[in-house]
Amino acid sequence: MSYMGHPILGDSLYGSQSDIISRQALHAYEVIFNHPLTQKRLKITADIPDDINRLLTINMRNKFRSGGQRRPPLHMLVENEEFPTI
Repeated sequence: MSYMGHPILGDSLYGSQSDIISRQALHAYEVIFNHPLTQKRLKITADIPDDINRLLTINMRNKFRSGGQRRPPLHMLVENEEFPTI
């Protein structure tokens, strides 16, 4: 992502170190895919870790202070219940 001008926070090789998070700031809240054997559509969700929530909170505060558009935290977005949750 760094080569595209979007370095990942916490990526010590290609991005930038951070005092807020001690790992790459990546998290998949939800993954949807077809099971390779049964072809059943699966949806797997994982709660947002505390360190990512802290980053989101800081980012939203900074956007609000700079007059940017505020968006709801990811965990507050309405889920699509079309698929079974694991």
